[in-house]
Amino acid sequence: MEIDPQAVAPETQAVAPGTEAQAPVAPGQEVPGPEVGPTGEVGPQEQEEYERAMTELGDVLYSNEKTSKALVEMINPEDKVGSTVKAVLSLVTSMDDKINMDEGIIYNITMEAADRLIDLAESAGKEFNEKETEQVALAAWEGMMTAYDDEAEGNLQEDHDYLAEGMSDVEKKQAETKYQELSNG
Repeated sequence: MEIDPQAVAPETQAVAPGTEAQAPVAPGQEVPGPEVGPTGEVGPQEQEEYERAMTELGDVLYSNEKTSKALVEMINPEDKVGSTVKAVLSLVTSMDDKINMDEGIIYNITMEAADRLIDLAESAGKEFNEKETEQVALAAWEGMMTAYDDEAEGNLQEDHDYLAEGMSDVEKKQAETKYQELSNG
């Protein structure tokens, strides 16, 4: 299986609320910033940290074919959601170990990593439906927030409820089980 980075390069990039999406991010290109804070502004340090992390994500997924291929191979068709979440958490954790990301950008980077890894997997023939994509996003977010922020519990239920809308009871139970498996080791 060969992955063509050009075929799966993101069409848009994460942007702060209220701004428009821009061209794809290539290694070394300027990237948009993290979510705008309560004051409506992002400080230069947060912007720099986000750009550094996005550059690392681009390098790992699009410049290092061996790593991107290994991440895609981690995705098991019999357990797409759980195995994709594990791959995302592994990717973000490895990135953090390498570049020591600020906890304030972990959410954004985790969501970007999930979206882009799913794009890579789909380009390699592994299909994801909308519900699976939402389940990956929820479980990856919860996994990273649990790992990085013990105070995140207040927001978990609200985000869980939003992402779980439209899921059957069986799908909700599967997502919960996967999250428990991930959070317990």
